[in-house]
Amino acid sequence: MLYLITINYNNSHYTIDLLKSLSHIKTSFRLILVDNASVTEDFNRLSTFIKQGIDSSKYTDDSSRFLNDSSKQFLLVRENMNLGFSAGNNAGIRIAQEQVDFEAVALLNNDTEVDPFFLDEIQKFRNQNEFADLIGCRIFYANQRDVLLYDGGTYYKHSCRAKHLHMNMKLAEFKSSNLPRPTGFITGCFMYISKNSINKIGLLDENLFMYNEDLEYCIRAHKMGLKLYYVPTAVIYHKITSISSPFSIYWAARNRFKVAKKHTNTFDFSYTIIFYLLSRIPRFIIWFSKGRTDLIKAQIKGMMHGLNKK
Repeated sequence: MLYLITINYNNSHYTIDLLKSLSHIKTSFRLILVDNASVTEDFNRLSTFIKQGIDSSKYTDDSSRFLNDSSKQFLLVRENMNLGFSAGNNAGIRIAQEQVDFEAVALLNNDTEVDPFFLDEIQKFRNQNEFADLIGCRIFYANQRDVLLYDGGTYYKHSCRAKHLHMNMKLAEFKSSNLPRPTGFITGCFMYISKNSINKIGLLDENLFMYNEDLEYCIRAHKMGLKLYYVPTAVIYHKITSISSPFSIYWAARNRFKVAKKHTNTFDFSYTIIFYLLSRIPRFIIWFSKGRTDLIKAQIKGMMHGLNKK
């Protein structure tokens, strides 16, 4: 059985849209929805929709009931604090691991909507290729459904960074294949992880809280010799927003260097720092011209904390 895991944190309207789109999927799956201590109003809105919009016989908020009753397809777990992306997903993975029918998990952002056949494509590929350990899917922007966000990915070892292939391009603008293929990086927006992979790699790095946890997980997978694949015929749509808040910029910068320290040698770590600093200069100029010194300060703070040994 495949266990989908998604996290809600004060944006139940997105999560509800995701649940509506998942209702059209015919492939068997069970969903573990982790609420990261959303405000009461947001959580109640989500809980009410699930109880009224989903067959109540398939829903439970009791992890023990979910474990012992296979007829329960949806589990809603409410945490007492914001665990972030890594720990929130890990909470769901741990529940999935307890299930006797557990075969794989798939991390899925709550601010996505899915094509009705996307899981069919993932499962079909996996059934024909049991050696595929981690699998990603094609991702378009939700507000521009012909523009790509992710079409496979590349991992640059020396600068410890990942790149989404064909990002912001339309399929008509280049020659694209719909054949599954190996990939260097899979975004955490959707990441299928086999049981074998979790047994070998372990869980997400909870020290990262949010951002770059998907890159760090892919790096561990590469080091373990696992196989990463991309299935273009599996499609979802992401309601992405730009990383433009001091909070987001801080965590993205901090974790870039936490990952680099963990996985690169001295030469590559030095190269990562130099590359990062040089690539920030144009961004700092733009932010300064717009009076966004708060973003500059957040990025510098994140970098310093990422380089810190603690």
